[in-house]
Amino acid sequence: MRILFIEEVFYPAMGGVCIHILNLAKELIREGVTCSVLTLRTDNALKEREVHTGIEVIRASSLVAAGLFLANNRNRFDLVHAHTSRRPKTAVCMLVAKLLGFPLVFTPHAYYPARSRANAVSKFLYDVSLGRWSIHAADYVVNLTEVDLEHGLVRGQVRERSVIIPNSIDYQRLVDTRPTVDFKSKYGVRSYVLYVGRVTPVKNVEWLVRAMSFVNPETSLVVIGPDDGEVERLKRLAKGLGVSSRIQWVGRVDFEDLVAAYLGCEILVLPSRHEGLPTVVLEAMALGRPVAASAKGGNRCLITEGETGYFCDETPETLSEILGALARENQDNRLGHNASRLVRERYSWDVNAKRLISLYANLCQGDASRRDRVKLSV
Repeated sequence: MRILFIEEVFYPAMGGVCIHILNLAKELIREGVTCSVLTLRTDNALKEREVHTGIEVIRASSLVAAGLFLANNRNRFDLVHAHTSRRPKTAVCMLVAKLLGFPLVFTPHAYYPARSRANAVSKFLYDVSLGRWSIHAADYVVNLTEVDLEHGLVRGQVRERSVIIPNSIDYQRLVDTRPTVDFKSKYGVRSYVLYVGRVTPVKNVEWLVRAMSFVNPETSLVVIGPDDGEVERLKRLAKGLGVSSRIQWVGRVDFEDLVAAYLGCEILVLPSRHEGLPTVVLEAMALGRPVAASAKGGNRCLITEGETGYFCDETPETLSEILGALARENQDNRLGHNASRLVRERYSWDVNAKRLISLYANLCQGDASRRDRVKLSV
């Protein structure tokens, strides 16, 4: 089986959707599926084509070039799987793929709410036009959570052509990794709260910076992830609050350092204003680390308060309360054990990739039947 993923922003960009596709593709390749990704070339320094971890990456110079690639490679791929809602260029590629007769799967990931009145108007206009047309073009829509499904149904998604297959991780690879680095020694920290992700307003890292004023002065904050234009502002805020010396802005790290960071932390905290089904929460939970996250999106599917993690509310003081509860109630790492079992059983790609392969196979068989009927009629 040959699958072409479509995602407007892809490797070397490393957002949540990119990581989702990379991890899914790696598991599909292990199952014998050939995987390619069609994306837009945002930097002329990037190659038009390359192979990354066994995945062919095709970077089109324009939307027209992407359409021509689809037209010229109709017989090369069995199915197109597009990702991310409210991406006009992705939606156009989906419509082109449909016109060319590709079986088409779409994963919206999440429908984030508007940031302003003008933004609300633009999202509404998109959802009732190009967004609705692209949803209807898909043979199947794959939602990551019940929340995403409900949001999709409001926007024209058809329940009978919808399925929930959650975001997942390579559970076994993660838990089998034995880092050679001592994260605490390397980065000069002892007890620390960990954040992993883009430093962007929607992730609400400001909440964590403010929370440092209320936690034990011996506890540090480690921030891992790329800067989306927020770090300098947050550094100034930290300086004003007198907590600069307790925050490590690490930036990007390799996989081994990331695993070491998870294993060494007191707790992973993700106070996002909006979320899908975050990979970083799945990874920390798989490794048996306590997690606190906002009660947004897929976090509500992952966290049972006091059993697999904690919810953090709007007030930064909550972090101190969570750390106190963790110290009192989690002596035997009960939360970590519960969380790891949950991820292993429900959110591992070796379970959920097989579900996608089954969906792909059914659609491809239907496509083959359609082609055979065309041949017979001719």
